[in-house]
Amino acid sequence: MKTLKIFFLTILIALITNCTMKIKTDINKEEYIEIDSIANNGSFQIDEIISREFEVDYTFFDIFNNCIVTDSYLEFENKNEFICNKISLSGDVIDTCNINNILKEGTMWTNEYYQNWIINGDKTKHKYLDPLSDEEKRKPKKWIAKFEEMYKKASVVYESSWSYYMKIEGLWYKFEQNLKVNSEEFEKQYPIKYSEVRMIELENICPSFSVPPEKRDSSLLVERKYVSEQFEKSERGSGFNFSAGWWYLDLYLPNGDTLKIKRYASFKNPDLKIYRIPKEYGGRKEVLFIVQKPDEMLKEQVGGMYVIRPKETIKK
Repeated sequence: MKTLKIFFLTILIALITNCTMKIKTDINKEEYIEIDSIANNGSFQIDEIISREFEVDYTFFDIFNNCIVTDSYLEFENKNEFICNKISLSGDVIDTCNINNILKEGTMWTNEYYQNWIINGDKTKHKYLDPLSDEEKRKPKKWIAKFEEMYKKASVVYESSWSYYMKIEGLWYKFEQNLKVNSEEFEKQYPIKYSEVRMIELENICPSFSVPPEKRDSSLLVERKYVSEQFEKSERGSGFNFSAGWWYLDLYLPNGDTLKIKRYASFKNPDLKIYRIPKEYGGRKEVLFIVQKPDEMLKEQVGGMYVIRPKETIKK
């Protein structure tokens, strides 16, 4: 009896799996096109911001300059490119720079230099100022006294590997780590701080693919069909270890049009994000940004960043 129950349970799991593998929706697959190949017609236009070979790592929004700041990189054999872009509210690239870590107040940071490109367009690599005299470096009590004095004055304090970086009146100072002073307790006592935050993360408004299709928010994007092209059957029962193939997606635009997009990705997730700049920062409902994540193991799964916008917003 127990064996019979296990048998029927296995059959049930297999049926559920097969149902989820193929959404039973009749569509004309010829109508669905990869986003970078969709012809521009009607009142909306799709434009490439970052090409499909690149992976977009982060996407911030600068609430002071009202622009997107995002980085992208291409690492393939001997070809390596790293680009940081400022992108306007309507999706035009304003300027580019090299990639560094970005602090919440807009400084582009490395442990050797910093740049104010996000803040004021300056691409100069500035060296940190040394705030300590030789005597202060040798004597821990004097080191701490100077540290506390500047910590209180600093508008921004950032810590990395127990070295501290402090911004005071627009200039950055670096306190090299002092092993006689630095510790986990010291780090807790003097946490990083920001007097202002200008870089915020945009919300990904793409529906979650971790829940069944019938439970997803279908107001913006709907999965119409998934067709597996790479399939690895499980050695245990009738399940599978891996599947990748074409997703067929309907993207609903504000004017009532529907973009029919196909996207190659694994069965779990089409790996795309959709952003809309909030209205309070100058964004428009009609302008959408799409970021696709590439996969090293799946050559057909491409990356890139695209803007969907009314033609009236395009810069002349």
